[in-house]
Amino acid sequence: MFRNSGDARHSMKAILLATLFSLAAHAQAPSAVCDVRPSWAIKGGVRSAQLEPIGRFQFKVERDGKEFALHSFKSHDPDVVITTAIDFKLDYGTSKLKTISVDVAITTGDKEKTDAQDIFESVESAEATTRYAKNWDVSVKKNLFVGDRTYIYALHCWDARSSQAPR
Repeated sequence: MFRNSGDARHSMKAILLATLFSLAAHAQAPSAVCDVRPSWAIKGGVRSAQLEPIGRFQFKVERDGKEFALHSFKSHDPDVVITTAIDFKLDYGTSKLKTISVDVAITTGDKEKTDAQDIFESVESAEATTRYAKNWDVSVKKNLFVGDRTYIYALHCWDARSSQAPR
């Protein structure tokens, strides 16, 4: 198989380096932490402070190529389901796969949405995009009008490699 032990060592080094580069690339895979925070305002002036998150999730792009995630949260005042989506846009045009942007979207309804494309393309949703870079951060708000009250749901996502949530 190998002519001498030098060839075997060279092949083992190549395999080891390839494995390490693969692990390093996977460790740098895009990842996010997101939370949804509610607040409300009454027509004519009174407004709440931003309340504690009603949900938080983490997401990391895996090797299988899944670049998006959906998460839903239940709010009881009013009784509504908040569905969020995050999508890492990848550039497939280069030899090295590169993340170029992060899209987030939020929608409300009486039931959970299960298709990310529907959330990003719906007129009922709110969405935002940011350039993918170290310590990226993006937020979007969805307003829900019920009587004289406006419920505001803020989806905030940030780079999971950051030491803490930006505010």
